[in-house]
Amino acid sequence: MTQNNSNEPEIIIINETDSPFKKQSRRDTFKQEAVRVFSKGVKKVATGAWVVGQKAWRSEARKKTTDVLGQQLNKAWKSDTRKNITRKMGEQAGKVIEKNRDSIQQAVTKAVNERLDQEKERLVQNAKETDWQTAAKQGSAKGLKGLSQLLKQVAQRIDRSQK
Repeated sequence: MTQNNSNEPEIIIINETDSPFKKQSRRDTFKQEAVRVFSKGVKKVATGAWVVGQKAWRSEARKKTTDVLGQQLNKAWKSDTRKNITRKMGEQAGKVIEKNRDSIQQAVTKAVNERLDQEKERLVQNAKETDWQTAAKQGSAKGLKGLSQLLKQVAQRIDRSQK
């Protein structure tokens, strides 16, 4: 680690040669010096750029330029051309939105109709494949079994009430 008491920034270099028990080689010393000179040059360049920037910012030319630029931007904003372009863009955006809404609605309607058609075809096919005679016999048998059980329960109640 090196430390400078001048106006230069403090430079900290960490490497294996920073140990107090090892002697620095010429190469390491050269590297440290190169870093110090480079950082000093960067500081001077940055300071100079800042000073130039401050002078340019305070100049009358900058003030006049920004005033003229502001006036031109204000004229452009208030112009009929800008208003027409903005209006046309709004109209075109509305048309695009309407087309997208219509196409989405058509796609959804088409999907729903296809699904309904498939379900209708499935039900018709199921009705065609059903053996209605067998189904009617099974349904009648079930109904008659249920009726006979109800009649049996009624008969038992009547029997109890007579006793």
